[in-house]
Amino acid sequence: MFMQAGFTSLESGSVREKNTVNVAVKNITDQCVSFPSFFLLGYAIMFGADRAGLFGALNLFLSNLEGEELTSFFFQAAFCSTTATIVSGGVAERCRLLAYVLVTAAVGLFIYPIFGHWAWGKGFLHELGYHDFAGSSVVHMVGAGVALSGMQLLGPREGRFDRMGKPVPMPGSSMPT
Repeated sequence: MFMQAGFTSLESGSVREKNTVNVAVKNITDQCVSFPSFFLLGYAIMFGADRAGLFGALNLFLSNLEGEELTSFFFQAAFCSTTATIVSGGVAERCRLLAYVLVTAAVGLFIYPIFGHWAWGKGFLHELGYHDFAGSSVVHMVGAGVALSGMQLLGPREGRFDRMGKPVPMPGSSMPT
């Protein structure tokens, strides 16, 4: 769960100085919003009893979990917030906080858990023999897909291109040289 601190440092150093606090708040938001969302419903959708290979049983608030399953929840909650952090980096300097909070909640409630169930929770991809290596698709591809959707919707960062459409360099605020 301490990966968030590293992502905050990376993203804050990759944006213009005026946006560093905004990026840091979004990374804190990842943890504060995705964790309760995943707790409320996401974990059950991901690992609950399979329903036609599409999602797990809808047990709210981790009901009926104990021992190793609770450990699994914390492990998966860290991956869930990492998925949301990938989105944060993709939409940096372009997305208002409220919209970002709603997207992060959707990642924790539905987006990450549904695909995670397909691949890791005995869903249809798992049954077809699909293997995810170290979260390459469940975490990284899902986060990148949501980020790409956001980037397509929001467009380029303000000031990224001149009037002729030529790229304008936008160095980060404190990238190591």
